[in-house]
Amino acid sequence: MPVRRREVILNNNIISDKAIRKSFWRYLESNIVVYDCLKTNSLLRIKTFFDTHFIIENASDNELEDAIANIVFLDYGELEKYFPGCKELDRTHFVIRNSKTSKFKLAANEVIYDNYKLFLYDEIDNAVAIYGNYAYVFMSEESEVAVIELIRDIVSKDQVNRGKVYLHASAVEKNGMAYIICGNGGAGKTTTLLELVNKHNYRFMSGDKVVFSFEKDKLLIHGWPDYPNLGVGTIKRYESLVQIAPEIIDGLKNTDKILFDFEVFYKQKNMCPYKGQIELGGFFFPNIIFDSCETVIKKITDVKDIFCRNLEFKEDYETRNWQSIVVPDYDRKENIFNISKHLKNVIGYDVTGNLSNIGEGLFDEMFIKN
Repeated sequence: MPVRRREVILNNNIISDKAIRKSFWRYLESNIVVYDCLKTNSLLRIKTFFDTHFIIENASDNELEDAIANIVFLDYGELEKYFPGCKELDRTHFVIRNSKTSKFKLAANEVIYDNYKLFLYDEIDNAVAIYGNYAYVFMSEESEVAVIELIRDIVSKDQVNRGKVYLHASAVEKNGMAYIICGNGGAGKTTTLLELVNKHNYRFMSGDKVVFSFEKDKLLIHGWPDYPNLGVGTIKRYESLVQIAPEIIDGLKNTDKILFDFEVFYKQKNMCPYKGQIELGGFFFPNIIFDSCETVIKKITDVKDIFCRNLEFKEDYETRNWQSIVVPDYDRKENIFNISKHLKNVIGYDVTGNLSNIGEGLFDEMFIKN
């Protein structure tokens, strides 16, 4: 990446005493300018995480006029240099993200420092100062999840403001079409995805969320960057996953979840995510029962209700406005209506039973015939 000396202003201080590496991070129409002022390559893993679905390119001398955010990364040890005494000021505590997995629980104290909103995170060395559409992130080796959540929050809110709809589902690609795997927790979404990828020559596209839009008379799908979090029962069926599991799975319940290192997981065969935005081909609604002797496949001609039951962001999403760079400014019901009304000609298949019984090519034939 080109290294340039350029000025970035922070709390009346000019950040120009070090080489600043500038890059553009793009997700569909959402563009972010990133200034890397870190002394080490601490940002490398975070770039790798987003590179699965974002386009990341060196900025060189170029400017980006339509950027929704500018994010400046500095070392956590410099926090007091730019915001002296900030930890002694009055603060308001709140939760940024709740999660069943402790790694993803994030909370912080908000401090008003001159014209900046400064967030001092609980339990980790991480802080974010926000001014206008700039976020100054003081990060450490503990900051990975906090930084990823900041970027995902900014981009996802910009996307829903543009009319996009997020679905809690997986997705695969084949022959330039996207196929959505949707269902309740424990129904077998991840298992179906892995079966399609490993045995039926589909390509992995997205593991937990997919983004819907309607453009040029087509329903279009784009994947979303996420952490691979798989059930033990699913892992046990694939020796390749057992080999890279970050912990011993013997003795764990099949319903227990294991969080994989994304760099290791996405290096598996056919698991490097498809990055493009492509047309919707159809839906799979799995109900996997591996000890079943049969498989029942039922055509579903009205997928709208199932689609609406699995929307990712619920009504309370609009109230979680901890960062002020991009805030929700859309009609949720209108967004859903504008997407769901185009599902009337989209078909899906309820697949109940043992996927091992399905022969090669059958999935393709189901959609080709329709």
